[in-house]
Amino acid sequence: MNRRDDAKSDRVDWLDLEADSDPVVDGGYGRRVPARYLLAFISVVALFIVGAVQHVRQWTASPESHAASPTTQLLAPSPSPSPSPSPSMLQPSVSTLPVVTQLGRPLLSVPVDWELFGRGTDVVVRLQLAGGRITSTSVPLLASSGLVSFVVGADRTIIRPLDFVPGYVVADGKPAQSLTGTMQGGPVIAGPTPTTVWVPKSNGDSYSGDLMALASLDGHLTGTSLPVSPAGATPDGSGYLLFNDVGGVYDARPDGVRRITTGDLLAIGPTRWLATECDARHRCTTVVIDRTTGARRVIGGRADPSYPRGAISPDGTIAAVLKQNPGGAAPALHFIDLESGAEHAINTPMDPTTPDYGALVWSPDSRWLFVAGAEGRLSVVDRSGRVRPLDPALPGLTQLALRTGPHQPG
Repeated sequence: MNRRDDAKSDRVDWLDLEADSDPVVDGGYGRRVPARYLLAFISVVALFIVGAVQHVRQWTASPESHAASPTTQLLAPSPSPSPSPSPSMLQPSVSTLPVVTQLGRPLLSVPVDWELFGRGTDVVVRLQLAGGRITSTSVPLLASSGLVSFVVGADRTIIRPLDFVPGYVVADGKPAQSLTGTMQGGPVIAGPTPTTVWVPKSNGDSYSGDLMALASLDGHLTGTSLPVSPAGATPDGSGYLLFNDVGGVYDARPDGVRRITTGDLLAIGPTRWLATECDARHRCTTVVIDRTTGARRVIGGRADPSYPRGAISPDGTIAAVLKQNPGGAAPALHFIDLESGAEHAINTPMDPTTPDYGALVWSPDSRWLFVAGAEGRLSVVDRSGRVRPLDPALPGLTQLALRTGPHQPG
């Protein structure tokens, strides 16, 4: 008999009368594991594997294929089919990657190519309304508390303080970068096409005469300019420029300059203007002016021009204006019917420090008015005056711009 057989013969099997009745399995290192524990462990592992597979399938599925709670991810830089800003206009700046939130539901039932952009204190938000997709891009704090140009082009957003301090550009799907070159100082105003803007004709650190020049989004001048001082230039609602001077308010276009009104301009739009005018004996009225013919029609008494200019719907039927609120210091939003002159207040609080332009933006079909209200709350108002918030989780926004067109990637 060998040593191994001797060991077997010396083994004593003890009978534990109080042992668990469950079968046991040798767990190694001398431990004996009840089988029911092993089965429970196997079940937990199996459930974990099934859950992981389902989670991966949800992430890889198309967002439109199911309604889910919002998902958020960093948007990594990727090649874009649209031209990127040129090196002459941009220089790298420290910024984080855009953050994309997919809501899994539409923000508003509108055409798929409508994109609403908003500017907050340190962020630019892009809302793809029909797809329920929100892209937030961090932007460095501006070194100015003055007025700011906020322009959305075909593939980028431009933030340009009117002071000679740094401005920024946010190309779709990319981090913010610093503006340089012709974009360094003064206002930037949307041009007649999505690929052009008006900028001061400057010599680097000051304005070069009273001229605004038409440039590409890359900052390259096109050769077209208008005799408008950058210090007083504002949008005219159709891609050209307004300015105040002796005798009233003027519209500047490549075919010449013409006076719109001897009074104050209350609201602008692509087809009409709204103004308050007074005669030689100071009898004042509110008038609607046809942009094409210059025809005027009185619709009411004198209006208060204390607040920034309002916005007229593209079809020329409704003016959204800010008026003094008798119940408080903050202005109230009003709709004015440009046919009858009737007006009514809209129940959405406004900010008393509303910028000169950009807080009110009409949709192209004149059905919706997008409003950046008190504390930066974003809401949408239909033609009847009903108000609804777009998404309460959005950061505070002070200026808005709407882009329509085929560009969607990024």
